[in-house]
Amino acid sequence: MSAAFAAVILFVTVAAGLSAFAYLPAVAVVETLSPRRASARAAVWFWALVLPVVGGLAGAAVGLYSSLHDAYGSPHLYSDRPHLCSRWLTAAPDVGFATWLVADICAVIVAAALVRFVVGVVRSQLLCGRLRRSSPAGGTVVMVDSRPPLLATVGVVKPVVLVTSGTANLLETAEIQAALAHEMAHVARGDNLRESIVGLCADLLLLMPSAYLFARYWREEAERSCDDAAAQAAAPGVVACAMDKLAQAAGSEAGRRFRASTGARWRHAAVDTARRAERLRRQAQTVATPLSRELLFIGIVLVVGAVAAIILGIAATAQQAMDTLRCLADSLLRVL
Repeated sequence: MSAAFAAVILFVTVAAGLSAFAYLPAVAVVETLSPRRASARAAVWFWALVLPVVGGLAGAAVGLYSSLHDAYGSPHLYSDRPHLCSRWLTAAPDVGFATWLVADICAVIVAAALVRFVVGVVRSQLLCGRLRRSSPAGGTVVMVDSRPPLLATVGVVKPVVLVTSGTANLLETAEIQAALAHEMAHVARGDNLRESIVGLCADLLLLMPSAYLFARYWREEAERSCDDAAAQAAAPGVVACAMDKLAQAAGSEAGRRFRASTGARWRHAAVDTARRAERLRRQAQTVATPLSRELLFIGIVLVVGAVAAIILGIAATAQQAMDTLRCLADSLLRVL
């Protein structure tokens, strides 16, 4: 039991620390990308959320394994192995109560995040199954007889595009095609699965609230990426008009009641549709200028240099990081 609680503390703290270090590099990379490359910008924010969680799992595994299976690998046996020492924890007053309190908090964070993830996926899949069974054609697009206009992607595995009859009455033919192109882009990108992963990672990184900013930025860039895909299938102005109409209808009382009755969380509710529509209108009025070879070369050099510096920094401090994890695991196991 003590090993399990030590693993939870190691995971949550290491993941939160890595998330703090990931903020500035992620912002720097995103700022070097053109706003027109929304898909690449979304990928940066996605991995800025996922990698700290993976690093937290790896850190917890390395720390516990080295502590439980290598009795002679302690960094305290050698004077020339500096690290961030945690032995002071064992000498602090009331350390047992404080450590168990932290362990309980970390366990609640992990358990709540996993429950929220599973419940969200199950509810989305149940709704997706009901929609597929109600569609005689069995295709990706499912029409539902409902007055409130709504068009959304539902489901994590093999999602479907939900279209209500009110949407067909609200939008013109070209606008319906543009809106469908947007949702099909979500299906092609697997955004509902990524949304679930993003939400899980943000919840696991609760001790680092900036993770929720990462999740918000990812949602915005994912929506813009699908807006760009729809703008390639139809005129950007048509896409913007369809977005305005659907957003206004979704914000009505009938639209909110319909979304609540489905029991699913809707991704687009957290994204500012007005700003996205304005972006498309500005994009339609501007002509993209090709990037000069000099600027492209400078950008490549900067990115390669940054990646090389990160790799060299990790390699130079790998032993200190391992000793820090080992020391923290030893201290937690001793207290718990």
